[in-house]
Amino acid sequence: MRYNQGPAVEAYQRQWGTATHDDVLLFQLLAVGMFQSGLTWWEAAGKRDVFRRNFCKMVPTEVAKMTSTDIEKALVAPGMIPDRRKAYALVTNAQAFHQVQSEFGSFATYLWGFVNNQPIVNTYQQDDDIPTTSPIAEKVARDLKQWGFKYVGPIVTTMFLRASGLIIDQVLPFNR
Repeated sequence: MRYNQGPAVEAYQRQWGTATHDDVLLFQLLAVGMFQSGLTWWEAAGKRDVFRRNFCKMVPTEVAKMTSTDIEKALVAPGMIPDRRKAYALVTNAQAFHQVQSEFGSFATYLWGFVNNQPIVNTYQQDDDIPTTSPIAEKVARDLKQWGFKYVGPIVTTMFLRASGLIIDQVLPFNR
């Protein structure tokens, strides 16, 4: 479901499902997915400006350098999702993200390699048929964990892959 909750959500709605090779945007989408646990995707996406303001504009190389003092300060900022484990995991993920970039040249190259540089398009009869996870997301989640990423289970990873345009789940128009 897409609904209006302000400019941050509108920006994600425009981007949602659009294939991206922008590493900073990929990091932001992964962060939203990570913080989304327990919330709707759009509630977490509505925090985009809060994340940027309190986590070094969500630039992974800068987030990777954050200290515990920086993280604790971010946690008490107005509008922040006050989840200490996720905030620390964000910094851990930024460090892992940087390692992947160093190995592959970019995170996008690494990620798109899982789908042979082509989005996976799935067609379903009804919205209810769309699964919460997928085999490719399970594979990506396992690999991300090998790199040291946190909060990247198959469901979060599926949403991340959908948001970044690697998985396109569509419902046949005549069935809606």
